[in-house]
Amino acid sequence: MDSELLKTEIIEKIKNLMKNERIQPEPEFECFFKYLAIAQSDTEFINNEKIFELVKSHGIHLLNDVKYWLDISLEENFNKDCLQSVPVLDPKHFIINDYNDFIEKLKELPSEWTVIQITKKFTKFDIASKNNSKIVPGMHITKFYCGKNAERREYFSMGRTSRKLYDAYNNTNSELSSHYMDLIFQVVLSASFLKCKDIYAILRLALYPNENESVNTSQLMLLVENIKVLNLRKENAIKKALYKPVILILDNEFENIPWEMLTPLVFQPVCRISSFHLLYALYKYHQPHIKNGYRLAEMDSVYSLINPGKDLESCEKQMKEFLKKRLPWADKEIGIVPDPKELVTKIKNYSLYLYCGHGSGTQYLKTKDLKKTYVKGLVLLFGCSSNMPRNGGGKTPHQNSTYTYLTNGCPLTIGCIQDVGSTDADAACEYMLSEFMPSVTITESSQAVVTDPKEPNVLLALSKAKSKCTKYWSKSSFVARGIPCKTIIGNKSKIFSETELFTN
Repeated sequence: MDSELLKTEIIEKIKNLMKNERIQPEPEFECFFKYLAIAQSDTEFINNEKIFELVKSHGIHLLNDVKYWLDISLEENFNKDCLQSVPVLDPKHFIINDYNDFIEKLKELPSEWTVIQITKKFTKFDIASKNNSKIVPGMHITKFYCGKNAERREYFSMGRTSRKLYDAYNNTNSELSSHYMDLIFQVVLSASFLKCKDIYAILRLALYPNENESVNTSQLMLLVENIKVLNLRKENAIKKALYKPVILILDNEFENIPWEMLTPLVFQPVCRISSFHLLYALYKYHQPHIKNGYRLAEMDSVYSLINPGKDLESCEKQMKEFLKKRLPWADKEIGIVPDPKELVTKIKNYSLYLYCGHGSGTQYLKTKDLKKTYVKGLVLLFGCSSNMPRNGGGKTPHQNSTYTYLTNGCPLTIGCIQDVGSTDADAACEYMLSEFMPSVTITESSQAVVTDPKEPNVLLALSKAKSKCTKYWSKSSFVARGIPCKTIIGNKSKIFSETELFTN
């Protein structure tokens, strides 16, 4: 049989198999979608089918939950209370039927948004029983424009790299690691005026030299600087795009890379999200409150849970003093193990939930209760690896409490993708809250005066807060997930009453 015919037959069999499976096992179907993306196109260039398969490869676990919710809701005698989890977001908004439907949804999103999707390339090792530890697959980088520019997109493909190099730029202990990723992004940004052969020559020099060829770091840094100079040709466009949100959709394989620390992104408002499906569903839910690309979040109530494990004394002391001076109107539980039901209720009702302790704080509440709870406001989780999806082992999907917060209405979560020292975490937390939260000053006549936030853009406040960290490791750890948000002063009378309540 002709190899092309055999290939076509295999592709059709895979498509039929996927179509007949209502619930799709995440690891297997993620591989199928990635395989279809390269099998249906032998070139490195973009086409509609390739793009749509890559989009579908993200967030399969979440889609399985959505399909389950939709199926169960159609049954007779449907009882919402019997479900282990109930999303606040409309499950129908997670469904994307085809490429044209995807483009129509892109057109609905704010034109201020830029979505960059980074997907791991399919390799034969993805389905093998034993992975090849010496090889790291390449990546598909797709840049989507939103709103009226949705028909535009940019696509770039990178070949596989050696495990040694991958570990070099994946090791965020060293600032040198960021230079390699800087090089990649500067080349991608320069793609409009560099020829393809030049781009591949640059990447080949940097990423996969011959065994007998050593990479001269100083030459690479000079190359990066030269490319930055070339990018100045886009100076007007860059100024115009400054401070417009960038949303990263990342493959699980690349979640632990500090993309936000790259030169083109370090001063931009950047957040992550697991899939386009979740991004669109979040947008539809928060659409009435979105203006100029930002979800306006009213700040009129704060609940803070500090050191419930009672073993972070310096954190407790520092945050207690800070909250007393800067946020006297915050409801504070410090050095206390909270009641699980009361904790869920407070997460539901407050404009901001701040947690400073170990992990993400889910050890102090019942997950099944959280999964059925509407989350009103922003969620800040300042604990080690509080915002990092974890692999449960084997072929289980990556899990994180962040997904629960987002699917239940929370517009944005901020946390850590690695372990962070308490000193840096506290410093970043204090600076960020000082930037985007309204402050209350008590005058000599005992009158409370509310002051507007210094930097209402939450993502920019996070970017600035990283400068307060002493270690590169800590700076690179803080990430945001969800949609871009700006804070505004909410109900002033409520702030006044809570100031009086929590300071007496």
